[in-house]
Amino acid sequence: MHYCGFSGLLAIGSANFAYYRSMGVPSALIFRVSYTVDNLHFITAGKAARIDRAKVRAMLGMDPDFPTIIYVLKFDRYKRL
Repeated sequence: MHYCGFSGLLAIGSANFAYYRSMGVPSALIFRVSYTVDNLHFITAGKAARIDRAKVRAMLGMDPDFPTIIYVLKFDRYKRL
């Protein structure tokens, strides 16, 4: 078994649970938990960090009227990035 030396593992979703099972972990050692995010923290931090859009674009040397798309990703071996 790949996962040994643990009393149990936390699964944050069905895919995570299935992955642990595929690695040979018995179901009795996998505990399902919610994947939680403190939304209030991020809402508050977002409001505090908000600055004038025109100022940010000027600071970055961007045309204030040009449409902009921002793509955010997490580098992950699974995604081959």
